[in-house]
This record gives sequence, structure tokens and C-alpha cells, in this order.
Amino acid sequence: MDGESRSPPARSAPRPSSSVRASGGRTHCSIWVVEPVADLPGVGVGLVDHPVTRLLLVPKPGSCDRETPLAQVVVRYTAPGSDEFNDMQQVMFSHVDVASLGGEQAVDMVGTPLAIGLPVALERPLSRGRLSLSSADPRVQPSIEARFHGRT
Repeated sequence: MDGESRSPPARSAPRPSSSVRASGGRTHCSIWVVEPVADLPGVGVGLVDHPVTRLLLVPKPGSCDRETPLAQVVVRYTAPGSDEFNDMQQVMFSHVDVASLGGEQAVDMVGTPLAIGLPVALERPLSRGRLSLSSADPRVQPSIEARFHGRT
């Protein structure tokens, strides 16, 4: 450091062009004949997502303005029967670009290019999912198991 230049570590032999390298648990990588760069068994586990549902309101003409702040109100609350404090979040968006949610088909269904949005999200999910390799081919998307239905 301190102005010193460092070279990358030397390799003992060139790797074949078809080899695939990844970080993750050695066991999972070996299923796909993938050479692990680092044996990190926790990589890919404990995936957390926040499921959201939206209500889109069709505004009166001229009442949606892209120049106003997007998030007007944010409310955190505890869902009835939940043991998790403030596990839910509701937001009021002053303008939602409907095409960004589903293209022109969404605009046709909603009937307007701009809408008022009221999304509700689970902010403190108890379930944990998993991200794993689907193939040794790096062009293939990984497998995502959200596991929203469980507690772990």
C-alpha cells in the first residue's frame, strides 16, 4: 500500500478456457464441476426478500406530476396477529410509471400511463430462501428459491 503497486498473484498453470470458477460451498460447486475460488458454505443461503402487492389508482387528469417527490407518505405498522413489531410498510407514491411495471399492456389494462401507487410490503419476513447454481454454464441464470411459506 502507501503508493506501492501490487501485482496479482502468480498462477501455477493456465486454466482451461472451459473451466468455471465460483464462490460458494465446495459441495454445491462440485455438483456442477465448478472450481470454488473460496470455500464459503454460507454463500447463497439466507436469501431474504420483501413481497409486495400494489394498488394502482387512476388519477383525475392532470393530478399526477412527475416533478413531485415520488414517495409522499411512508407508514410502518404491525400486522394483526403478528409477533414482529412494524413488520409491514405501506407507501403512497404520487406517480407510478405504469409501463415500467408491465409495458404497454399494463398501460392498456390500467387505462393511464401514470397512476397513484399504494404498495404494501412485508418488511420483516421470517422465511429465508436460497440462491444456487443451475448449471456450470455461467450464462444460465441461477436458481432462486424464495421459500416465502416458511419460517427458516
